[in-house]
Amino acid sequence: MGVINQTLAHKYFPNANPIGKRIWFDHDHPQQFVVVGVVADSKHNSLREPDTAQFWLPFFNAAGDEPSFCSFQVRYTGNEAAISAAVRAAVKEAAPAVPPIQIRSMNELMGESLTTERLISQLSSFFGLLALVLASIGLYGVMAHNVASKTNEIGISVALGAQPSDILRIVLRETVIIVAIGVALGLPSILAAKRWISGQLFGLTPLDPLAVGVAALILAAVTVAAGYIPARWASRVDPMVALRYE
Repeated sequence: MGVINQTLAHKYFPNANPIGKRIWFDHDHPQQFVVVGVVADSKHNSLREPDTAQFWLPFFNAAGDEPSFCSFQVRYTGNEAAISAAVRAAVKEAAPAVPPIQIRSMNELMGESLTTERLISQLSSFFGLLALVLASIGLYGVMAHNVASKTNEIGISVALGAQPSDILRIVLRETVIIVAIGVALGLPSILAAKRWISGQLFGLTPLDPLAVGVAALILAAVTVAAGYIPARWASRVDPMVALRYE
C-alpha cells in the first residue's frame, strides 16, 4: 500500500480515480503497491523547486532496506516547550534505546529554507531604493536645468500676465510627460524580460497587476515630487530678474 501526490495522480491517472490502482516502480527489483490515498503536492528542499511525482510507502516494507531514520510531524496547540517535552517523553517510553530526538518547529525549518530568498529580497530592496533615490536626484537636476534654461521665457510669460499657477502647471506637465514616456518604455521592457524575471520571483508573476501598478504609482509620485520644487521656483520667479537672466 502507498500514498501518492497530486502530480503523480494527474500524470498517470488523469481521467480516473487512482484509489485502488496499482503502481509499479523499480527499486532494487520491480515492485508494486496499491494506491490508498492522494495527498497535496509539497516542497521538501526549497520553495522554488518544481512539483514532482512522489509516493510514500509504509515505514517498514518489503520494497527496500530497513530505514535508518525517520521524521514525523506533530500538530499541536499550546506551549511549544511543553509539547516538545511531552513528545520526547512519549518516544523515550516507547523506545528507550532510541537516541535523543531532535525537535524543530515548522517556522524554524521554513525560516532556514528562506534564508537565501530573504537576503536577495533585502538586497533587492536596498538597491531598488538606491535606484529610486538616484533617479529622483537625476530627474530633479534635469527639471531644474530645464527651468533655468527657460527663465527668460518664464519672465516674459509672467510679464504678459501669466499667473504662478499657470507656470506651475506648464512645468509639471513636462514632468508628467516624462513619467508617461518612462511607463510606456518600462512596461514593454517587462514583457521582453518576462522569462528572466519569472525565475527571480516567488509567489508573483512578471505581469502581476498589483505589483506593476504599485511600482508605476510610486515612480510617478516620486517623479512629480522631484519636478514640483523646480516648478514651484519657476512659478515665483520675479519677471524683472527673469528678463535679465542669461
